[in-house]
Amino acid sequence: MAAPQLAAAARGDLTRARALQADVPATRPYTLAVRNQMTALQAQVTSLQAAVTARLTAVQRRLLANLVAVGAVAGVRRWLLRPVTVLREAAVAVAGGRYDTPVPAAGPAELADLGRAAELMRTRLVTALAGARQAEAIIQSSHDAVVATASIR
Repeated sequence: MAAPQLAAAARGDLTRARALQADVPATRPYTLAVRNQMTALQAQVTSLQAAVTARLTAVQRRLLANLVAVGAVAGVRRWLLRPVTVLREAAVAVAGGRYDTPVPAAGPAELADLGRAAELMRTRLVTALAGARQAEAIIQSSHDAVVATASIR
């Protein structure tokens, strides 16, 4: 069972060795489970990011419309619109895959609370993705354990 994997690894063809490993009946369910979990997690993250970005954009539009109606744009812009813009830009960056972009907690209390909640979501996302990548790496590099188990017979 392990001979083709070992031969590919000996030739330096690690891609082929990993592909053979992923096709071993003993590890296939685990590899597929990790891939399915990664796909589900990414879909969930994408959905949450889209919802947060849409909400921030809607809030920003309403806020801008109200500020124009009130006529106090210059003073309020500094106090309120800038924090909303910065928060939206951070959410867009994270939604675009730049997970190292911190989400600021600035502006009035409600905006600062929204920023803290979005930052908590971002840090949890980073942690979940790191764990999923680590699990996938363990599965992908498990050929030693499979070779040892297969060679015991």
